[in-house]
Parts: sequence; C-alpha cells; structure tokens
Amino acid sequence: MQRDVDDVVALIDAAQLPGPLVFAAHSYGGLIFDLLARTHPDLVADHIIGVGNQVRRAG
Repeated sequence: MQRDVDDVVALIDAAQLPGPLVFAAHSYGGLIFDLLARTHPDLVADHIIGVGNQVRRAG
C-alpha cells in the first residue's frame, strides 16, 4: 500500500498541484488516501471515504 501512496505523491509532484488538496476515494482508494493523510498531512486538507452506499468524512 505504501507504494501506491508513493505513486500518488509522485503524481501530485509531477503535476505541480498546489496543496493541501481535498481527496475523495472509495474502497481500496480509501485505504490509500487514509495512509496518505497519516504520512503526508501537509498534502491533505480533507478527505472523504465512501464504502458501499455509505459515505463518511474521515478525520
């Protein structure tokens, strides 16, 4: 999973996106962005994780 987080960070850097950013994710992506928020809090303003038909604001 850390490799996926590293890929997301590399994409953000390559795109030169100004942070922090708001992320929305579902299923496995939710796990990725949860780890991203914990390991790179400077990149994440907020994130929303959807599971099935339920959506919760993480954090």
